[in-house]
Formats: sequence, C-alpha cells, structure tokens
Amino acid sequence: MKRLLAEEADLLAPTAVERFFRELYRRENLDRNGVMPLLTGRSGLDFAFATAAEKFQMIEDDRDDVIVPYSDKAAGLIAALRNPDPPLALRRRLQAFTVPVNRAQYKALLAEVALEILHGRYTVLTNRDRYDDKTGLQP
Repeated sequence: MKRLLAEEADLLAPTAVERFFRELYRRENLDRNGVMPLLTGRSGLDFAFATAAEKFQMIEDDRDDVIVPYSDKAAGLIAALRNPDPPLALRRRLQAFTVPVNRAQYKALLAEVALEILHGRYTVLTNRDRYDDKTGLQP
C-alpha cells in the first residue's frame, strides 16, 4: 500500500482505486466463512443460498435481542405475541421494548431460566426482577 501512495499522484483516480482493491484482495482472505464457494461454480440455479446467508455476516455481532416487559403495555404486547403467527405490526411495536444483550449474559439468563423463547424466535425476559427501570437489564 505504501508503494501505491508513492506511485499514484491521484489516489481517487480509477487506476489507483483498482490497484488498491487488487492488492487488498490479494493480501486478505475476505471470505473467512467460505461463502463464495457456495455461490459460484455451480450450474443453473443450484446455489446454496440458505447456507450462504447463514454464514454471511457483514458486521459480526455477539448480541441477542430480549423483549423486556417493563410496562403494562409491553406485557400486553407480549401476551399477544404468544398467539400463533403474530402479525408484523405487533412485532414492530415490540421493538420499543427490545434490548440487546451480549451473548454471555444471554446464555447466563437462559441458564437461570430468566428467559422464554416464543415461536423459536422471540426471546422474552420472564424474571422481571432482572430489569431495573434506571439501569436496564441486570447481569
């Protein structure tokens, strides 16, 4: 990259940008999760889209979302969420009562049975004592 800086007068020129990315791709393994082989070299539409989607993460995130019943309104929405096939509008309204929890804390809350997973997808805090209105979810 230093050579690029020394050799190119205009770093925004198309040739400089092309050189930069060619060098970057040569040096870095940008496909650490092995996504590209799932989407290339196959015939027709025989691609492993679902597997590729599972492996691909633009930004790695070690957090999980937990819905917290910190008000009567939240508790009512959570009760409605228990019904089969909750509507999109309900799920959107629940976003206001959702907090991110780091993976270690999430696992600890699961282990102490302070969480309930609804429909295999929505995690709800069941131990209300674990949430403080001023400081949030307690470790």
